[in-house]
Amino acid sequence: MKPKKIIFLILLPVFLFLLSRCYVVRQGYTLFKHRLTSEEIHEMLQEKDLSEKTKSFLKEVLQIKKFAVEYLGLSDHGNYETYIPIDRDYLIQVVSASRKDKFEDILFTFPIFGSFPYKGFYDPADAKELYDELKEEGLDVLIRKSDAYSTLGILKDPIYSFMENYFSFQRASLIIHEMVHGTVFIDNQADFNENLASFIEKKGAFLYIEKYYGKDSDEYQNALTRQKESKQFLIVMKKAYDELKLLYQEKLSSEEKLKKREEVFDLFKNQVMADYDKIFQTDRYRFIKDLKVNNAYLRLFMVYEGNQEIFEKLYLYFNQNIKSMMTFLKKLDPETLSPEKKVEEILTHVF
Repeated sequence: MKPKKIIFLILLPVFLFLLSRCYVVRQGYTLFKHRLTSEEIHEMLQEKDLSEKTKSFLKEVLQIKKFAVEYLGLSDHGNYETYIPIDRDYLIQVVSASRKDKFEDILFTFPIFGSFPYKGFYDPADAKELYDELKEEGLDVLIRKSDAYSTLGILKDPIYSFMENYFSFQRASLIIHEMVHGTVFIDNQADFNENLASFIEKKGAFLYIEKYYGKDSDEYQNALTRQKESKQFLIVMKKAYDELKLLYQEKLSSEEKLKKREEVFDLFKNQVMADYDKIFQTDRYRFIKDLKVNNAYLRLFMVYEGNQEIFEKLYLYFNQNIKSMMTFLKKLDPETLSPEKKVEEILTHVF
């Protein structure tokens, strides 16, 4: 048995003993079970029977990580140096919820990590159980698949086998996003943390493709198209969110708000689909037609994308140098209650 597996077997009961809550125990068990099957990427690359596709994938993972550390200033933490085989195309299912008559997130608190407006599960049945419970409480609920999460440097985050099927821009986006969390993380400030990670992910992944593939490559052109469409999707989603936010502020009964919001949902989808070919270049967002829009979906979108403007301004302030931008952000107090204000202070005399 490899030394690392012996260590994990020793630490597993300790870990489970310290984390007494059932949820953490169940997720912790699967986490450690996965780690027992992990392989070092550098060791795998020495294997003669490794397919060229897998070899290329693993080499690019290391290349993306190196780029993220050296060019973007993200923390290493020993992440993405191990590989875990998994028999599905996602890692966890995530549940989030909001009030129906206002944008008010339901928060979930975790030991060490703080509070988040979402909760992840390895077992889909566990996710469905929470989903049903929250629906019974009369909340808007969303359940979605997620392909990664960050342990914030506490553990070394691995790469998973299903990521081999991703194209390079998607792969770089995922790795950079999670590495941002391991570099800058403000306690109980999910909106700030996720918006920052989303911003750096998009800028960083695009720079990666430009550097290693060139502007004339298919990878670059595909990344450019995805970036343009992502911006358009952000515009239409924020428009729907802003309209509903105004509705929820009106002096109406809860029943009236719920009736009117359904009209907003339907109008939003109909307008987007009517103008689809003018807004988007590919079929990537045609799912909007069948999208079950609710407050949980819109709030989750805003958690990840709702405040990109402040980071765009900070990016320009640092002359479009992500590494300098991250050096500044690393200095933020991880327990500050208003990280946006700290950022705005430096921008006050510029914009």
